[in-house]
Amino acid sequence: MVDLKGKPFYLNEEAAGWVERTLQSLTLEQKVGQLFMVVEPPFAPPTEQDLLAIQPGGVHIFGFSPEATAVNQAKLIAGLQARSPLPLLVSGDLENGGQGGARDGTNLASNMQVAAAADRSLAEAFGRAIEAEGRAMGFNWVYGPVVDINYNFQNPIVNIRAFGDTPEVVAGTAVPVMQAVQRGGRMAACAKHWPGDGMDDRDQHKVLTVNTMSMERWRSTYGSVFKAMIEEGVKTVMSAHIALPAYYEELGVTDVRTKHTPGSLSYELNTGLLRGELGFNGLIVSDATSMVGMTSFGPRKDIVPQCIASGVDMFLFTQDMRYDFEAMMDGARSGVITEERLNEAVARILALKASLGLHHGAGGAGSSSASGDFGVGGIASDPGISGGAAGNGLGVGGVAAGIDLGVEGGTADNGLANGSVEGSGKAGSSAPDSGMVASSAADNGLAGSSAVGSGTAVSGLRGSGLEIVGCEAHRELAERLARRSVTLVKDVQELLPLSPEKHRTVLLLAASDEASFFGDKAASGLEFEQMLTEEGFRVVREADIRDDRSDVDLVLYLVQKSPGFLQNSMRLSPKEAGGLFTWYPTKVPTLFVSLGNPYTLYEMPSMPAMINAYNATLAVQKEVVRCLVGKQPFAGKSPVDAFCGLEWARL
Repeated sequence: MVDLKGKPFYLNEEAAGWVERTLQSLTLEQKVGQLFMVVEPPFAPPTEQDLLAIQPGGVHIFGFSPEATAVNQAKLIAGLQARSPLPLLVSGDLENGGQGGARDGTNLASNMQVAAAADRSLAEAFGRAIEAEGRAMGFNWVYGPVVDINYNFQNPIVNIRAFGDTPEVVAGTAVPVMQAVQRGGRMAACAKHWPGDGMDDRDQHKVLTVNTMSMERWRSTYGSVFKAMIEEGVKTVMSAHIALPAYYEELGVTDVRTKHTPGSLSYELNTGLLRGELGFNGLIVSDATSMVGMTSFGPRKDIVPQCIASGVDMFLFTQDMRYDFEAMMDGARSGVITEERLNEAVARILALKASLGLHHGAGGAGSSSASGDFGVGGIASDPGISGGAAGNGLGVGGVAAGIDLGVEGGTADNGLANGSVEGSGKAGSSAPDSGMVASSAADNGLAGSSAVGSGTAVSGLRGSGLEIVGCEAHRELAERLARRSVTLVKDVQELLPLSPEKHRTVLLLAASDEASFFGDKAASGLEFEQMLTEEGFRVVREADIRDDRSDVDLVLYLVQKSPGFLQNSMRLSPKEAGGLFTWYPTKVPTLFVSLGNPYTLYEMPSMPAMINAYNATLAVQKEVVRCLVGKQPFAGKSPVDAFCGLEWARL
């Protein structure tokens, strides 16, 4: 049974009644349709297929296309909501900010960058800005925060998408981000990737991956992080194509295939461990069902219904929408998905919608609610939530009651009491100590500026709320996060600070991995070159460097290597390493700036100076240059072991 009035839904009588009445009114076909989160594939030719043909529970909107501007995304989402018989969940990959939903959204920071800033108020501001930009366009579900733990630094898909390599850092940063995303009552967060990524060095886009921990260790690490997120009210969890064999072994299962069942297909992991042991009452969504980590486990006609039968409530993406729908229908008719399991899944889907106020028609950008105004600058009334959950949702472009986007007025009513991550405004919270400090709102880089209406007007849409997407206040927040996160890992030759007097001519070796999907590209290095030139350096891109002489005073690597589903490895290519059989530090002063992967010292342990910046935005590059020349200190605190456990790398 689903507890509609308990955590994390907190529905009042009216909203719970809507869920129950709606569930009872749906036909079998309509219930099955609600199980699907459909999508227009981002790298396939456009089709004439109507995404709403099966009356899905929701749609996922990618922001990759050149046409994916905030204006166009808002129109697309509003059009879909207007045509859907039931309000849609609209999800987006907003891990780093509004840029994940629209090309003109703000790339605020990578998750690891937020953790490196080690400031709770900045983590909260990060979450609020994600919510604000997403909601302005009509998104109501963020697939984040990532709560994976970077135990294996060679993992090609987690890396800087994780907050860190300890449960304390991950939970201590993810919890306030999640709370800020959800506090307005109009956006759901999603803890991913259940049962925990970061142990394997492979990627479930291409293969079933395995979390190899013992259950004793799992419960004190990944389990403690998910438990903290659940206790603090995360509305959804993404069940991924990751196996946890130790849990099956604890249950006495020895069959190799069975104990390697991916989370997305595992009754034991979803219903037994996540719901039973950890007490999660919210919605479980699968990871993308086109990934080989899932499709390699059996014929699609079998795994489609098995996913829902295992305890997952929503099926993310389709390969062939009509085929997958019919496979799910066959599963419901044959009893693979029992009537009780189907009703439970649909009840949770409807409960999530009601908890976000969607049952009042507050779906798309610019929509109005029957129970209150959700127009520009409006403060939404109760979206159908009772008890401990906030009823002060952001309207389109609106400011939530009792909180702000980090502007003047402080964070006094943000539900996180006494500067304590553990407290988080609630007694008995289990979020471990992250080592993050609390600071005033004035210290988050946004004091004195209003996030609403402070950006450039969107043509023809001023007053629509879309001004907040990519607005000045959020750009200032991105700059603040950059300033607080750039990390000096080592400088054993005391090269820093740089100066034109000591290092007049600089050889800049810039490279970017085009397989990276979770960060800006910095392949050319042109902007960084210009910044160095403005500081008085002479920058060259080629030079003759020999053991007995050199044309340059400094070699500076600028490399952006970030995780993505086209990555095979986070290892450096020959170009990124400066060339085949090339080693500059023994010939000329050398430093390495990583705009992505923080583990470069694993491959270059003898690099004398290493700087981790975790992101490749221009805001980050600007702050790196300021740190290099001594205009500001390196303020970042590494949230991972950048030395990869190598004693040699510390020399």
